Amino acid sequence: MREEELLGYQFRQIHLLFKHHMNTLLKNIDLTASQCLVLEVLFRRTDTKTSQKDICEELQLKHTTVIGLLKRMEGKGLVLISPDQENRKCTLVTLLPEAYVIQDKMQKHRFDLDTYTKRNMSSEDILELHRLLTQVEKNLKESK
Repeated sequence: MREEELLGYQFRQIHLLFKHHMNTLLKNIDLTASQCLVLEVLFRRTDTKTSQKDICEELQLKHTTVIGLLKRMEGKGLVLISPDQENRKCTLVTLLPEAYVIQDKMQKHRFDLDTYTKRNMSSEDILELHRLLTQVEKNLKESK
């Protein structure tokens, strides 16, 4: 079997293409696809404290990767990184007003890429794709 025929190879190629397109779209608001994912986690969790560890776990990223992302985002005025007053070992991440300023643009770029990705597909195709990808994800989670 040729490498191109393996699903893992195709998933990797799709991931790389998707990330490239997303980075291109987000460049005009000075964000990367990875920073966008971190912001999405924080936007979903505005009603609870969010730690660096929470972000690591939700995005399945290494601690050092998340620290680097957050430091760059803090430099852009998007987040505040501070120790938890109740547990000094825990580092909290809080959205700053600038993050809310770019939220709509960021989400529009994500929607545009999603729409572009699904072009030339029928509603039935899209439902079937979701069903199959959900099954692939389930299979991989069960194989851990």
